[in-house]
Amino acid sequence: MKIFISHSLKDKNMVEMLTLALLQTGHSVWVDSNNISMGDNIAEVISKALHEADVMIALITDNYLSSSLAQAELSAAIFGVNRTRTIPIIIGNIQIPPYLSGIVYLRLDDFTDASIKVIIEALAEKELQKDYIDPTKHKKVDRIEKNNEVIYLQNLKKALNENRLTLVCGAGISIDAGIPDWNELMIRALEFGLDKNNNPDVLSDFKRVFPLSNLILGKYLKILLGKDFEKIVSRCLYADEETLGEYAFQETRLLKAIIELIRPKRNKGSVESIITFNFDSLIEDLLTKNKIQYKSVFAEGLFYHTDEIPIFHVHGYLPRYGRLDNPNIVFSEDTYHTQFIDPFSWSNLIQLYKLMNNACLFVGLSLTDPNLRRLLDISKRKSIDDMRKHYIIKKLPSNNSKINEIQIMLEEQDANMLGLNIIWVNEYNDISKILEKINS
Repeated sequence: MKIFISHSLKDKNMVEMLTLALLQTGHSVWVDSNNISMGDNIAEVISKALHEADVMIALITDNYLSSSLAQAELSAAIFGVNRTRTIPIIIGNIQIPPYLSGIVYLRLDDFTDASIKVIIEALAEKELQKDYIDPTKHKKVDRIEKNNEVIYLQNLKKALNENRLTLVCGAGISIDAGIPDWNELMIRALEFGLDKNNNPDVLSDFKRVFPLSNLILGKYLKILLGKDFEKIVSRCLYADEETLGEYAFQETRLLKAIIELIRPKRNKGSVESIITFNFDSLIEDLLTKNKIQYKSVFAEGLFYHTDEIPIFHVHGYLPRYGRLDNPNIVFSEDTYHTQFIDPFSWSNLIQLYKLMNNACLFVGLSLTDPNLRRLLDISKRKSIDDMRKHYIIKKLPSNNSKINEIQIMLEEQDANMLGLNIIWVNEYNDISKILEKINS
């Protein structure tokens, strides 16, 4: 049998042990380290080897789930044009990605000579020649769980009780309560600045002439509004869409769940800190209402007391009540680049510190921010154990098409390589239920 071994370079010893044993039992083995030469096109060589293989054995460890090359091999084997039979070998007590649901795997407590014997015996069984194995007929294999929510929640509860949980909040939290998203905020500010009542066609003409990224449009908007830029953006942030009058925001179930995670508890931990990419003060307003001590940190040199929960506004802060002299909002290309290129900016240092020392739970984010992705990558590379200790809550695609299976797999792999585990929910309303379970 022609066997392709997919593995992480950090698991070289395992690969060498398995390769030797397979060769001794008459199998033909393909391993990248033995078959890729200087100057070869790596993708083409691997694709050809996968196409010619009878089966791919994937040695899935924590190292494997952090390897971009190994993940690419697995993706090609499962979803490629020439799909290769894949046997995941799960080594140790690790969580299995949901995209492997439906594929039978072998779970090994460790990797010894006895473990290798189990693999070889499994390969020899006729059952493993089939496209699908009934797990009830094979004692050595199990069905992969749809998700690992129970284990993830246990880890998050532990972090909460040990006061080392950081909540990282994105636009989804504020939008749920009625705050406009980035596009809507920009449109409102543009309409306000251009006086749409007197210039009804200017807005449509502006968007037609400048079909650019939001950051570039933000830069142009900043130029147009001049010294009134932050004042107008603040008004549009908290204004009713139609009348630009003050809007009564909803105290959503999600916001309530966040407040309860923050609330100090007797003989129990609470959230250690909050990092938010939102300008608004919705969380602060609710903390004030609930008489919970906090400190909004939006610039270098702002300090907080031990009895205050710090809320780090890493993209700036526009409170609903009162006005700041320097809110430091990151709304345009120039301000974003300033933050991105300065490794010693207070916001970058705070994010890195929390990523390195706490367990972080990401809520309402899409992971598209290049600076956040860079910081996640740095923190993972600098981590001693290279483990995935952070979590993000994401909504599953709405239907079960093949493209959605690929989407789930790619998002899982992308998150894993950034040090994140995904907690999938069926509906956005389920996010608050996850937070409530962590706090229970």
